[in-house]
Amino acid sequence: MSDNLKLDEVRLTLGGNEILKGVSFALGRGQVLALLGPSGSGKTTILRAVAGLETPDSGKIEIDGKPVFDGSQKHFVPAEKRGLGLVFQSYALWPHRTVNDNVAFGLRLRGVSKADIERRVQTALDQLGLGKLGARFPHQLSGGQQQRVAIARALVYEPPILLLDEPLSNLDTKLREEARVWLRKLISELGISALIVTHDQIEAMAMADRILLLNEGRIEQAGTPTEMYAHPHTIFAAEFMGANNRLLGTASSGADGRAHLKVGGVELVGTAQAGAVSGDAIGLIRVERVSVDKAGGPGCVEMDLVTRMYLGDRWEYLFERDGLSVRAYDAEPLADGRHHVRFPADSLWIFSRPASA
Repeated sequence: MSDNLKLDEVRLTLGGNEILKGVSFALGRGQVLALLGPSGSGKTTILRAVAGLETPDSGKIEIDGKPVFDGSQKHFVPAEKRGLGLVFQSYALWPHRTVNDNVAFGLRLRGVSKADIERRVQTALDQLGLGKLGARFPHQLSGGQQQRVAIARALVYEPPILLLDEPLSNLDTKLREEARVWLRKLISELGISALIVTHDQIEAMAMADRILLLNEGRIEQAGTPTEMYAHPHTIFAAEFMGANNRLLGTASSGADGRAHLKVGGVELVGTAQAGAVSGDAIGLIRVERVSVDKAGGPGCVEMDLVTRMYLGDRWEYLFERDGLSVRAYDAEPLADGRHHVRFPADSLWIFSRPASA
């Protein structure tokens, strides 16, 4: 697979702060890549650098094998000549222009013929289920429809790469879930590459072929959604992906990659991460991997049920004992009292605790 986009050791400083600290990655043709991370991690700055809206200090950016930025050669291609489709978080629609005019605006600025504009605008709107809404104004559309207009405006250029900056953040929860399905389907059907910025790990896993997890201007970990979720390399990656129980205690290494974690009056067996662990440690286990076992047995700890919450498709429980506090899911309602709570050793990741934790 050839690459639509390639970044090599891109560095960028804004206001005296180094925002990007040597970022390198490639986006394969027809691939969806999510830039995931907390606020201030550098993900939107990467997108803006690719779009030509920010100028890096050094490094190299290539689109379809052609450099659009090369710090060593002082080479910079402006945004309007990069041919990319960009969807902003705010949609940025002209309120006094119709849907057709919003989508066609950039093509008119580029001097595209009237007939070609009409064809390309109608094609883009039809692809997004907006073919009959061209005469409406933005205030006459729902939030989801306005989002689709913004995407149509980006697609009308027939770009090799679609750049999306938090494209679903202005939608409510139900619309977000629906939108990420049709947006992923649309990108797949069109066969274009997409670079998506998001802080939502569910959104990233649902829509992307690969994820780059950013932390303070560097790539913390990269991989498929499955790799990122099931095999985190660091505490940061483990905690950012998924809902977790965080257990602070002391650890000692065991045999075959196992480790023992003492939390309060309880000792748990887990898997040592990033090498042998000893002394102060952090145990992490996904909430869905903690379970209630009626029979008890290895890996189980007797704990008291403190509170419960009904989530519709399942119950969420809080258990406590001797300084140990954990959340767990179960499909069935549980009675008050003490229960056997299971911690599978393969799912309990034990890290040495950094000084800052």
